[in-house]
Amino acid sequence: MKRLFKCRDHILDMSAKTYIMGILNVTPDSFSDGGDYIDAGAAVEHAGQMLADGADIIDIGAQSTRPGSTVISADEERNRLETVLPRIARDFPDAVLSVDTFYPDIAVIAAQAGVHIINDVSGGSRDMFDVAAKYGMGMVIMHPGDPNDISGEEDIIKKAEDFFALKKTMALMAGLSGEQLCFDPGIGFGKSHEQNLELIRATAKLSKFGSAYLMGLSRKRVTDTGNIPPKKRLGSTISLNTAAQLLGANILRVHDVFDSAAAARAIDALMQKHS
Repeated sequence: MKRLFKCRDHILDMSAKTYIMGILNVTPDSFSDGGDYIDAGAAVEHAGQMLADGADIIDIGAQSTRPGSTVISADEERNRLETVLPRIARDFPDAVLSVDTFYPDIAVIAAQAGVHIINDVSGGSRDMFDVAAKYGMGMVIMHPGDPNDISGEEDIIKKAEDFFALKKTMALMAGLSGEQLCFDPGIGFGKSHEQNLELIRATAKLSKFGSAYLMGLSRKRVTDTGNIPPKKRLGSTISLNTAAQLLGANILRVHDVFDSAAAARAIDALMQKHS
């Protein structure tokens, strides 16, 4: 049976292929590429390169969510996005665009600029769901965990299931359809190392709440196999992404698009998925 993720005028068939979401951080402080694309021209160029390398979705974020990062205001986030979003939407009119934000006001600006997906690391509020419903956007709902409790003693799978069930109910009550919902276990957000691994192992169980399931573990600490700098973690990132893909993840959020896309296509062929 087809699983369709509806994002405004785009309908992504999750049963046909694994989708690659390329990360575009227009921030000075992201954990592995902070400052690389803070310049609008560099950001637009990188978006084009990721699309050429096989990205299906470009996820644009103006606020770092790395551990210990400083939260910036909606006004500052708007300032970072206002020169980037319109240019990317204009230069790549066929691209599926996502904005990584937890501010409903920023989601409105993104929607008006032509963005198709809201990627909310806070898990989504009623106001955010209202914005997504109004504009017909796809909604990525992430489990944020508890940064004040990463002892690893909680049943993290049960916590994620309960959270997803609650947020799905809220989203449907706001007028979103199930086909507009994508869930994300929030690897690296308020979890211990073992809990992150547990969540990856539980992909098949947790991927049934929405029409899509996103795995975002690129270069994160869970991929560090021994004091390896973030930009050197491609091999371990692909390994864990492949495991998640085989277990049912159908959107992979990555920094290294070309190699990640090549790996995903190979696994799709093995699983006889054809776009």
